This record gives sequence, structure tokens and C-alpha cells, in this order.
Amino acid sequence: MPLMTQPSSAAKMSLAYITLGALLIVWTTIWYFYLRANPEGVPDRTWYINYGLLASGAVFLIIGLAVGQIGRSARHADLPPPEALRQEAKIEQTAAARPVVVPPVASAQPPGTQPVATPANPAQPAAPVNQPVVQTPRV
Repeated sequence: MPLMTQPSSAAKMSLAYITLGALLIVWTTIWYFYLRANPEGVPDRTWYINYGLLASGAVFLIIGLAVGQIGRSARHADLPPPEALRQEAKIEQTAAARPVVVPPVASAQPPGTQPVATPANPAQPAAPVNQPVVQTPRV
């Protein structure tokens, strides 16, 4: 059985942050250029939301890049110590060297009874079976 069955989730988190940040940046940039092309009647709070979303996308992108870098540099911390790896390898070698012992299968008959004899050829019936012959009338 391997000691490390589930690695760190830093790569998945990093990919999610980078994707979310990039999408926020793209769509808020599109919205920014739309607002600049149509400036009449745009309240100040709309620009405020646009700038906030653009900055949030940049922060998500930076967090994703940082999480990915931290995950790569800390990958050795996820592994077990070398002493445990050697001990695990020794246990696996010892287990592989032993033969598999299969216990005998218990009989389905109660103790002290004799087994029932089976016929020599069970495919043939004991006596021939007479079947009536049915004839169809001719028209």
C-alpha cells in the first residue's frame, strides 16, 4: 500500500484561480471599452464596479500564479520521510517473499455422515420416457 495516496491540491487550486482571474480581466476589459464608447448616462458607480472587477481579476491571477509556485516548491513536504519509505519498501519485499496460504475449504456435510453417491452418467435418464405421437389431420 503506498504511503502517499493523494497528492497536494495546489495545482488544481492554482488552475482555478488563474482561470477565474483571466476571465474576470477579459470581460471587465470588454465592459470598460463598451463604457468608454458609450459614456452618456453612465453613473460613477458603474465605473467603480468595473474597476473593482478588473482589480479582482488581477488579484485572482496573481494568487493563482503564487499558489502554483508555492505548490511546486513545497512538493517535497508532501512526501513521507525517507525512513518511512525504506520501511515501507522492506514491508512490501517481505510480503512478496511469503507464499500465499490458502486454507482448506470446509465441507458442506455435517460431520459423521457419508457422502451421497452420484450416478455414473447423470446425463442419461434412468428409464426411457414414452411420449405420445400426435398426428395432424390432413385436409
